[in-house]
Amino acid sequence: MEIKIGMDLDEVIADFVRTFLRFYNERYNKKVDYNDIRTYNFWENGVGENKKDSIRLVDEFHDSEYFDKIGLVEGTREFIYKIHSQEIIPIITARPHKYSIKTEDFLTRNLPRGTFEVLYSGDFHGVRKNKADLCNETGVTHYFEDNLKYALEIAQRGITVLLPNRPWNQGETSRNVLRIKSWNEAYKILAISGRNYGY
Repeated sequence: MEIKIGMDLDEVIADFVRTFLRFYNERYNKKVDYNDIRTYNFWENGVGENKKDSIRLVDEFHDSEYFDKIGLVEGTREFIYKIHSQEIIPIITARPHKYSIKTEDFLTRNLPRGTFEVLYSGDFHGVRKNKADLCNETGVTHYFEDNLKYALEIAQRGITVLLPNRPWNQGETSRNVLRIKSWNEAYKILAISGRNYGY
């Protein structure tokens, strides 16, 4: 079987949560820790009073200088450099399209040119096409996703999901969802699936 890899953006490629919490804690004099985040519904972790307020905070973060300082998740650049010569990687993000300029600037700064295309799903913001739909449309067979809800939805389409271990994605997975703790584990899974990276 030919393997086609797709990737989520935040917390797979971009170190979003740590940078967002630095913004939130410093600007609002709070003390929310990375390990306190047990769901992407930030308001359920004490970040914002409700969904509307949490979305407002993320929009405020986007417009701040903090957003421009988001770095890469450790090891991501090396992983993508390893696989990019073989294919263009669909990066499917639940970020709203209004964040597209800063999103694509971030990727252009940090990843090799011509190695990715960005697709914006509407999962969190009520737009019709979701990540699972876009995975099907792009022919993805193996997808990296840190949100357990999305991972399970994508896995139902017969796609293998590699789930980086995060505080907010603890819970029961399904047969097609493989929890990983390192990029080396990801290499091994892809090698078993028939992808050769020279390891």
